[in-house]
Amino acid sequence: MFYFNKELVLQSIDDIANVEFNSTPYKNEKDLLSYFLLLSRMGINKYNAKTIKDVFIDDELFITTLYELSGVFDVNENIKKKGSLFFTTFFHKKVKSTKYTFEDKSFYNPGTEFYRLKGRMSDTIDNSISNYILDPKIIDTKTYYTFKKNVEDIVVSQYNKKFSLASVLIWIYRNRAFEREITFFELKDLFADEYNISPEQINKLYKIEQATFIFDRSPVLAFDIREYLSINNNVEISSGEEQDSIINTIPITQERIKNITGVTMNKEILVSLIRKYKQAIITGVPGTGKSYMIEGLSEEFEIKKVQFHQNYTYQEFILGKTIKDGNVEYEKGIFLDFLINKVIPNETTDYLFVIDEINRGNTSAIFGELLHALDRDKPIELANGDILDLPKNLFIVGSMNSADRSIALVDYAIRRRFIFIELDPDYNLLDTISKFNDNPLLGSFLLKINTSIERVLGNKDFCLGHSYFISDKSNYDSIDIYEIIQYKIIPILYEYVQGDSERIREILTNEIVNAQPDELEGAIVGYLENDNN
Repeated sequence: MFYFNKELVLQSIDDIANVEFNSTPYKNEKDLLSYFLLLSRMGINKYNAKTIKDVFIDDELFITTLYELSGVFDVNENIKKKGSLFFTTFFHKKVKSTKYTFEDKSFYNPGTEFYRLKGRMSDTIDNSISNYILDPKIIDTKTYYTFKKNVEDIVVSQYNKKFSLASVLIWIYRNRAFEREITFFELKDLFADEYNISPEQINKLYKIEQATFIFDRSPVLAFDIREYLSINNNVEISSGEEQDSIINTIPITQERIKNITGVTMNKEILVSLIRKYKQAIITGVPGTGKSYMIEGLSEEFEIKKVQFHQNYTYQEFILGKTIKDGNVEYEKGIFLDFLINKVIPNETTDYLFVIDEINRGNTSAIFGELLHALDRDKPIELANGDILDLPKNLFIVGSMNSADRSIALVDYAIRRRFIFIELDPDYNLLDTISKFNDNPLLGSFLLKINTSIERVLGNKDFCLGHSYFISDKSNYDSIDIYEIIQYKIIPILYEYVQGDSERIREILTNEIVNAQPDELEGAIVGYLENDNN
């Protein structure tokens, strides 16, 4: 099993401690982010109302969550009092003034034993925290709560800057075992699932930056954490006795990670989907590898490829008329000719007909009778007497760019007859195979660009894919990245914003847009660390 390295955990504490509360440090509001996470984990959200009793009905989940957010003891230690110190209180560690040092007031309800804190927590939420982040609703004399609509803004406003997501994740999962070394993006997805937090909420609440995790074969001890925080003399632990804990520390398996993060689309999955459903459209933002994925199918199918455009016609695709020797004759279009002269005579060979940019043509007009035949086993006669009947060894794949405004023009009849396979930007893949001056920061850089695109343009379909930073090189230098930004990324953003250069600078910042190659790495690091973009 793998655990976060001790030095990594202690570094995360230091990083968390750099975020300070904006007001009186001993009020519960200083821990609003911690309370938000706890309530979200317990099932509170903006839409489904719950009573406090319903929120805390699962003892094991409550204790486990409270431990992950605040526990300063090992699960086998017989903890008594002062065992709950939320990470949002760590800023006390950095402040020199004696009134901010780790006194008993820094702990949550220091006079109550850790395993008896549920009642205290209920009172705190009812009497204090609800005023900040919860909306009460009275139904049949009972008070039900949901999160306030702007809960993320309220939470963020309590602190002088955003917490680093990587550091918070290291703290929360400091005692969890992993079957293998997990990546930042995998843990981000796991956290989102376990704590019921959407990607949009994560982007609003946290500073998301490049992170490389270091692992050991044994977990960091709570004693070392207490020593680092200078609270060993505060926490009450009965020596010589072990605690039978209800805290869930089940290891995180490879299967669990796979189920949470989803299966990355690959050739084997794509082939199985195409064979099962016969017709598919592969879509995604620019740079997610749609063409690359299709080209990889050549080992499974014999491929015929066409590209639609605005002037593409039924006559070119299915059947047209021509004049020969003064007579009007029918002439097979590219699809019908391929079907009759290639596919049908060779029934033991699997053929893939690929339509690139399928959304750029008037699909209903181009397909004509093919729309009926796409339902399979429904032959239809054409004007020239040929029967349009799609055999079992013919498969059809279209591709389209989800950022293309013409997607809305794709006919419903086409949508009904194709499955849609969406390829997403793969940030984890980038950090695995592409480096910038030996640093694995391109995944985080692309994620930050896409987060800024969604914020500025309000549309995730304008995001960029990982292919922008993937080539035959595994380690990019400053010239490489400079050219990618200046000659690939900025031009496509220029198209999205219709020439408004100021909006491009809102997305990338002046520093990156204006950076010379030798300044670019520093500009990117600054971009990742800046909470304002």
